[in-house]
Amino acid sequence: MKKLLIILGLIISVNATDCDYAYNKATYYSNITSKGTLDTKENACKQADALEQLVNWMGTMEQSCPNFSSKYGTVYELNKKMLVIAVSKCGH
Repeated sequence: MKKLLIILGLIISVNATDCDYAYNKATYYSNITSKGTLDTKENACKQADALEQLVNWMGTMEQSCPNFSSKYGTVYELNKKMLVIAVSKCGH
């Protein structure tokens, strides 16, 4: 039983670390996307690249962060929609 508790503690610790890392990466890409525009094809492509990274890191957060949906679920869905728009304007 003691071994099981230690293993569970390690799993929780790894998940917290994964969550923190994914959160930091998502924040980084969120800052990039907040400064971008879709006014030209070139800017839309840059925005699409950053949004793709943001959505991917938020997907990692969804898997490893407790209470992800209640904290970030709406923002995640909006970013996925923005990614579709940016990709469309980019022409990919």
